[in-house]
Amino acid sequence: MEKSTKTEVAKEKHKEMKVIRFFNFLTFFIFAFMVVGRGGFVFAQDSESVANLTKAIFESKSKSEIFNYFEKLSDIYFSQNNFAECVKLMNSISAKKKELLAYTNYFSALSRYYQLKHWEETQNWDDYFASGNALRQEIVDYAQKAMSVSAVSEPTFIYSRLLLWRFHNDQQDALCDSALTDLLQAIDTYSETAGDIKVIKEVADQLFIAGQKGKSKQLYRLYVEKLLKSTTGNEQLWDIADSFYGEGNLDLAQEVFDAYISKLESAGSKEKLTAALVEIAQRFSFKDRQPFDFTYAEKVFAKTEEIAPEALTEDLLYLRGYNLEKGKDFLAAAQIYEKLLSRFPNTRFQDELKFKLGIIFTYVGRNRQKGEAFFKELAEKQETPLTAQLISSIYQLGILSQWQGDSDSARKYYQTLLERAGENFSDTTDLAKKRLKEIEESRPIEYNLKTFLDVTFNEEYLPLNGGSIDLKITPYQASQKQEVGIGAQVFTGETGCMPVELQYLWSGHLGTFSPSTEENNFNTSFIFSGTKEINLVVVSPSGVVDSIIDIIDIK
Repeated sequence: MEKSTKTEVAKEKHKEMKVIRFFNFLTFFIFAFMVVGRGGFVFAQDSESVANLTKAIFESKSKSEIFNYFEKLSDIYFSQNNFAECVKLMNSISAKKKELLAYTNYFSALSRYYQLKHWEETQNWDDYFASGNALRQEIVDYAQKAMSVSAVSEPTFIYSRLLLWRFHNDQQDALCDSALTDLLQAIDTYSETAGDIKVIKEVADQLFIAGQKGKSKQLYRLYVEKLLKSTTGNEQLWDIADSFYGEGNLDLAQEVFDAYISKLESAGSKEKLTAALVEIAQRFSFKDRQPFDFTYAEKVFAKTEEIAPEALTEDLLYLRGYNLEKGKDFLAAAQIYEKLLSRFPNTRFQDELKFKLGIIFTYVGRNRQKGEAFFKELAEKQETPLTAQLISSIYQLGILSQWQGDSDSARKYYQTLLERAGENFSDTTDLAKKRLKEIEESRPIEYNLKTFLDVTFNEEYLPLNGGSIDLKITPYQASQKQEVGIGAQVFTGETGCMPVELQYLWSGHLGTFSPSTEENNFNTSFIFSGTKEINLVVVSPSGVVDSIIDIIDIK
């Protein structure tokens, strides 16, 4: 018995000495070739990291640590596009320690995958066509070998399945669908006993990137479900949701924020709940250069109003309406704007809101009477200073009168506008002068504007609601003289080999640029502050496709 024990100890020591000798050889090998640079092994500054990581891989007993070391090790090679050398190193490691085959096979497959992608991205077609098929086979072979020595409950199995799906999805080959099915089945099994749930999130991330939004959302929910079981503290939940929001993963952030809200509701703390709802609504409301979700923000605003309506301050009501406005839910925005004016009649947003309400009710709700009432309320305002919205309201009353054939009223409105504006607001006074000239010369309103008014108010066009046009403005809140991009994407529903010839009839306050009828997008800027309306009618050879209006604020 004692002799057997000594023999076992001797074997273990011999095994350890083999590993140490291999590590020493590997260290020498790395330093011997470190001067070769990108064409051979690794840069000098990375050679020590490679040596240390390789040593850590052999010495570590933790599977999660080993995976992390392999990840860091491969990243050194990937960052230098040194994929072939990475595979050589993986083979060297597995030759010395068979227990690491799951890792070395997976990272070899990943190396070949990135090598193939690199050839495509750099258009290295010589290598791509000469060796591409061989690399594709290696990707499949290495990934399958990794799975053959891994349990489904291990990350290496899931990552290998994920890599195979990514590969087949990139190739769009016959195995693409079955690879996705295999991946989802593997994740389902993995989730039952998963220790590392971030693997589920990483698979969901890749599905999302590839456009599989439905499948990714299922996995995000599964991930959150597992996360909530292991997370009890409210602060921890908030931090997790905040982290997902910072990543731009709004779906996942919303799932966790919803869980956080539910916990606060259960705790019965109205004050904390209200404060959380307000902050969440502010985060998800529309912003030009940050992540947003119109629908989720409004959902949280509605819950805030239900629980603590007094928490919706003047600024929050404005933000709620503005969020709906930018989400193109104009009539819902109008309700909030009216509520704001009712609660805060002297609000600093007064002129802006009344002008927007006039625009929305007149051109979106097609309720001229109600829309004109807001324009008239602003036009009759005598307080100073004058605002761009007040001057624009007089202009709107003028064009509505002119379109209806009431030239006398239109003339009076335009003349009043010019008198009150003086040398200011020349973007609007220039338009008023054009309209006056049309009246004096007994000409109809400029064609694009007249067409927009016809389509808005004539009964034959009532079925049109702007749903066929996606009008985007970037940014929606701009400074004076800042460049603004305006573009329209049209969904005609017409099929056939020949593209449909469309005309874009732009009108309204378009800034310093005058787009032609062939231009569906253009860049412009605005000299004067205020709220500007952008009108568009799209016409095809068969008639009017649709019309739309949008609003931009120049500060």
